[in-house]
Amino acid sequence: MLALGLCILLNALLFVLFREFGRRGVSLTQAVPVNYAVCFACCFAADPFLFHEAVNVAPDWRWLALLQGALFIGLFILIGWAVSRAGIAYTTLMTKVSVVIPVAVA
Repeated sequence: MLALGLCILLNALLFVLFREFGRRGVSLTQAVPVNYAVCFACCFAADPFLFHEAVNVAPDWRWLALLQGALFIGLFILIGWAVSRAGIAYTTLMTKVSVVIPVAVA
């Protein structure tokens, strides 16, 4: 239950932060990749052995990890753009609907 509550709270905070980025003139195309670089560095600083595990991943999977990272960065930039243009409520609603439809079809 705690994890669900934290997920909802942090998801809402993400949209509020994206709105503040637009108000304060922060570039999303710079802020989102810098965020990923800082998270990457903090992750490996917290657990140095994780880096050795990441290096030993089969080469066939590395390009998929890079693709997934690029897609996440693109997704967050698109969400930030939508929040600044359409507002928090509409963007939140559309992101929820974009999850519900594929799950219902599956």
